Amino acid sequence: IFILNSTGVSGSEYEKIDTGTYEVMQDDALVGNLTVSQGGVYSLIVAKDPQTNIHRSLTHTLTAPNSIHILWLFPQYFVITVGEIMFSVTGLEFSYSQAPDSMKSVLQAAWLLTVAFGNII
Repeated sequence: IFILNSTGVSGSEYEKIDTGTYEVMQDDALVGNLTVSQGGVYSLIVAKDPQTNIHRSLTHTLTAPNSIHILWLFPQYFVITVGEIMFSVTGLEFSYSQAPDSMKSVLQAAWLLTVAFGNII
């Protein structure tokens, strides 16, 4: 909701709207159009043009819309998960079987720490 007063345009809170094309109206007059795409963040400004003394709308794109679909992440997560399962279990078993009895917990902790660092990267 945008409020137009005698001194110009006052701001309003951000609002979430559905994707699509919208007509920007003021007093039953078309001021402009707004096209909203998935994932984009927009700022709509309605202001009076000082030269023509006519209100018009300006749209600024703050965040570009999504260019790829979210499901493209699924194969990457699947491959990383399978690799993590195969590598982590093998390394943990190897560090446990090769360590002396007094160092088993230390080596397991070191192995899990290296896995944690790898996940951060």
